[in-house]
Amino acid sequence: MKKYLICLSVVVYYFFLVSWLLSVAATASSALSRLAQNTKEIDGNFGQEYSGQVNADATDIYHFNYTRLENETDAIRVLVSSRNAVEKYPLLVVIKQQLGVLSWQIPLLAERIYPYWHTGRTLCPTINYRAEDANSSLSNATVQQNIYMEISSASMNSTQYTLTASPVRDFFINRTQPLYLNVTPSMPQYVEYLMPEGIDRVLVQMRALEPQKYCSYFSVQPVQCPVADLESELRIEGIYQTVTSKGAIVVTRSQYSRFYVVITVKPVDFFCHAMEDIQPTINSSSAYYDRVKQVELLIIPTLDTRGYLLAIFAMVGFFLGFYVITCGLLAGNILHGRCTRSPATGGSKVLNELEKDVEGEPIPRPEGAEPALRGKSGHDDATVEEQPGGSRDEAVGNDDDSEVIRRASDSSLESLDVDFVQEVEDDKNIIRSKGQLCVGDLTRKTRKRLSKKDRQYRWSMITICIFYGLPVAQLVVTSQRALHDTGNEDLCYYNFACSNPVGMVVDFNHVISNLGYVLLGILFILLVRRRQRQRSAARHANPPAKGDVENGVPAQFELYYATGLALMMEGLMSASYHICPSYSNFQFDTSFMYLIAGLGMLKIYQNRHADVLPNAYMAYAFFAFIILVAMLGVVYASIYVWITFSVALIIVSCMLSAQIYFIGRWKLDCGMFGRIWLHWRTHGVISRPGHVDRFVLLLMVIVINWTLAIMGPLWQPMDFASYMLACFLANLMLYLLFYSIMKLFHGERISRLTILFALGALLGWGGSLYLFFQGPINWRLTPSLSREVNKTCFLLDFYDQHDVWHMVSAVSMFFSFMTMFTLDDDLLNTPRDQIPVF
Repeated sequence: MKKYLICLSVVVYYFFLVSWLLSVAATASSALSRLAQNTKEIDGNFGQEYSGQVNADATDIYHFNYTRLENETDAIRVLVSSRNAVEKYPLLVVIKQQLGVLSWQIPLLAERIYPYWHTGRTLCPTINYRAEDANSSLSNATVQQNIYMEISSASMNSTQYTLTASPVRDFFINRTQPLYLNVTPSMPQYVEYLMPEGIDRVLVQMRALEPQKYCSYFSVQPVQCPVADLESELRIEGIYQTVTSKGAIVVTRSQYSRFYVVITVKPVDFFCHAMEDIQPTINSSSAYYDRVKQVELLIIPTLDTRGYLLAIFAMVGFFLGFYVITCGLLAGNILHGRCTRSPATGGSKVLNELEKDVEGEPIPRPEGAEPALRGKSGHDDATVEEQPGGSRDEAVGNDDDSEVIRRASDSSLESLDVDFVQEVEDDKNIIRSKGQLCVGDLTRKTRKRLSKKDRQYRWSMITICIFYGLPVAQLVVTSQRALHDTGNEDLCYYNFACSNPVGMVVDFNHVISNLGYVLLGILFILLVRRRQRQRSAARHANPPAKGDVENGVPAQFELYYATGLALMMEGLMSASYHICPSYSNFQFDTSFMYLIAGLGMLKIYQNRHADVLPNAYMAYAFFAFIILVAMLGVVYASIYVWITFSVALIIVSCMLSAQIYFIGRWKLDCGMFGRIWLHWRTHGVISRPGHVDRFVLLLMVIVINWTLAIMGPLWQPMDFASYMLACFLANLMLYLLFYSIMKLFHGERISRLTILFALGALLGWGGSLYLFFQGPINWRLTPSLSREVNKTCFLLDFYDQHDVWHMVSAVSMFFSFMTMFTLDDDLLNTPRDQIPVF
């Protein structure tokens, strides 16, 4: 029984196996028969349009055969469109070449959202599929190729289509004439360029014909297959940028000696304009979304290495010419800076002034005390430091009653309004209470103390330069590497129409043009050093006697050194910014401009207020706060930041005006309001100021600063850092103008050399501002819109308007420094007791 069951099982097993095999054979035979019946192969001819329809049961295959002769192109352009294809069952296009496959679908979804029913692609030339062929000459042997184009669909309904294939004319660009192309989001275009021998770099320019300023991708890619020509793939290969109407890319031989130029249009303009209009409804009844852009493509050679060297040496020679002219002026004894001593009896006049109070009565002195001006007056190589209401002068050391000193030092009233009692023995406040102060009255600290304080400005500036400059350099180099690694030229705002690369630096001309700041900063420091040595040698050759009055304003040079260092660092920081210009990096370009403006105001004030100048630590702390505010304005631009800045500007302008008007004899504390109330009660709310000239000019300064403070929140320009810098520079110019007017008002004169420097500075600043507003970039806009203002090189085919701005502004700042440096040269032989303080 068991044997019968086993035999029956074997028989049943073989029965089912034979049945399954017969079924599979029948299905395969049916499928082959059906495939042979529904797959239609068509021999195609280039340039002819074919129409057809496919569905799940019908597929069309076109066979194209061609022979590429020497120096001819084998790039084929394929156009496929369909009016009734649907997204659920798209029309599939598969093109098989000898070494690769290209496929896409219709409707083509750009950005995976916007459908297009009219498509066009360029087949990668067969010669470019292999690297050894791609690097060889185009004059190859005859090449024969078969191309199969399969059109299919999974839809049960018939899907209609049209197909055209034709060779691409002018695919290999070897001319300097423009080439015109029509591009849409579903029909990208690319051509190939071989860099001729003897050419090291070329400029690839793209220009859209008006008014078709659709947002586009403009790319340069290495010659390889497949080509990333769709906008979703284009950001993977080569160098690319977003473009509306103009685009330019510099390509060097070290990058690509042979490359593709790829252009495609984006379906929306948001990426170029940062905003988007509402698009019309798109349906399958329309052939394609009408977004055709006609572009002009031009590839031209740029400067060679010889042209680079000529442009660089010409710029360096221009600034070295300032050294030559300076040496000539020094040889002619024009920039002398020497002075002679006043007679030994010159101190008696100051002593007599000190011996009397404002009503002409003698001021009692402690028994055995020296007259107030018997100490050392004046100093050469020193910096001064004294806070309002600070400690007594070291030159006179008497233990006075602290309460009397506090009341005297806190006085913010006018000199003629103070009742000087006999208990007042603090000579500092007695002298500052005179009706008309002279420079000798505010130059009373010991040379040792002043020399130590003065050097803080220079050494603190050196420390700031090191600790601020190194992180900036690291950051911009990292940004440059990111640009090279990603190929995304939207990261940095270059003038691509005039961008001359050297190594990894894409925009070398905008970097090297900042060399003028460094060279002129060094020249200014050398001139300061020379004058310092002259003054020191004159002092050692003819030392002043005890009680003698020195000549000229105090010869303090450390602020000049700090200003020269700031000018050099401005050049280095501007060069760092131009390695990768952007909105966030612009603060590097302006940071040391704040320091230059602030140090310039401090130096002008120091000339006649040596003993009341703030120390370096407080000054640099204030500048650090300013840079912090600028950073907040850049990162967190809002109405609250603008209001905070405006309030701070109003407060600081009032405080500085009070400091200048009261010559340091005021103090910001709780007792200030009581002193103001006392003045109002005794003199009235409106009273004639003690110094009308000083009051009128400072009132004008306050009005201008308040206007700037009010316009900021109302206007709210995007460039917060530039607006803030404009406020600083405006105050520097106003203070310099105030100082010059007060000199003339007090009967002093301005030397011809100073007038010459001032005229040079004014002309330079006028030209600089014009060039600045002609800038070829604008990072307030998107990268693509910024390229619309790009301008070609106009000086030596290497420099653009902004490069010339660097050169002219460097000259302007140097002339401005020399104006301040020589402004008081007319007082070199004037005793300090005859130089008024204002």
